[in-house]
Amino acid sequence: MRIARLETHVVYVPYVSPITWASRVSEGDTFVLLRIVTDEGLDGWAEALANPQWSGVVADDMVRHLAEVYEPLLVGADPLWTERLLAELARVPARGSSRSLVELALCDLQARSAGVPCWKYLGGWTDRVPVSWLLNRGPVEQMLEETGAAMEGYGFTAIKVKVGTDARADVAALGLLRDAVGPETLLWVDANSGYGFDDALWAAQGFAEVGVRLFEDPCTLDLSEQTVRLLEGSPVPVMVDRRVNSAMSALDYLRLGASALNLKVGSTGYRESRRIISIADAHDVPCVIGVGSETDVGSLASLHFRAAMPELAAFPAENIFFMKLAGTLLDEPPRVQDGFVQLSDKPGLGTTPSEAALRRFRVS
Repeated sequence: MRIARLETHVVYVPYVSPITWASRVSEGDTFVLLRIVTDEGLDGWAEALANPQWSGVVADDMVRHLAEVYEPLLVGADPLWTERLLAELARVPARGSSRSLVELALCDLQARSAGVPCWKYLGGWTDRVPVSWLLNRGPVEQMLEETGAAMEGYGFTAIKVKVGTDARADVAALGLLRDAVGPETLLWVDANSGYGFDDALWAAQGFAEVGVRLFEDPCTLDLSEQTVRLLEGSPVPVMVDRRVNSAMSALDYLRLGASALNLKVGSTGYRESRRIISIADAHDVPCVIGVGSETDVGSLASLHFRAAMPELAAFPAENIFFMKLAGTLLDEPPRVQDGFVQLSDKPGLGTTPSEAALRRFRVS
């Protein structure tokens, strides 16, 4: 079996309603889908977010890199020789998440070739993954209504809340949210580095009083004495996200005293994510599989990885962002019931993008 070609599909998928992020309000996002096809007809799929404000790369640039740089290195190669192929790709610079995109698509293909689902191929810990609802910024009344609907309709018992614009308003909102969801619901917050140092410490105290379990990226977390002071002074365990993009960066923050690490599998890939998890486990620090504003294709790839590894069992996965999109790409998208996603036992990811969805959202 040999790799015959790489196919790319660029899609734009709108949100159900506009979402307020830390630095922008967005109505949707652009994604690059990669399909690796073999001469025997087997294929594997993966997805990357093409948002230049986050990755610095536009979709056309990533597509061109895949076609002009990576495809010549991959065509004719055995897709099961993972380490050899990744070493070949590492000889040239990546564009955004292009290298991880290839790695994830290869895994889907390889698992299909083996006749097993990715969660078994990657480790086989469980086929049922707990997930957390993502609550974006908005008026408090809207946040409470959305949370109630998510818990009642899908059984979520964990809520991740976007904060970081106004520390006092955020603490007040979390107090109302805690009253609404009860003491047993897991609450964690993500400031996207939006607070200043003093506001981050003040907010941490307020969040601790309402039982927030994790405080993600409270402020800019560079490798400095100020970050050490924040990690030591926060009464809520601090999870580092934005600065952790490799095993080396993970080790840097673990040495500073990080209490948890957030992994974007679509950006770091399975191989580097495993290295990060091993280092964190050696420091007795949990890792969370984080949300990357992905469609159901990217969500499913992350959920299979989360299901493969027992070290990730401490916290639910965040990969339900596809529920905020105005359409799905997969023939059989993941479904949340009782706060869990039940993964398929079919080979690979268990499903593929539908032609109808690709036509509906296609940009190029």
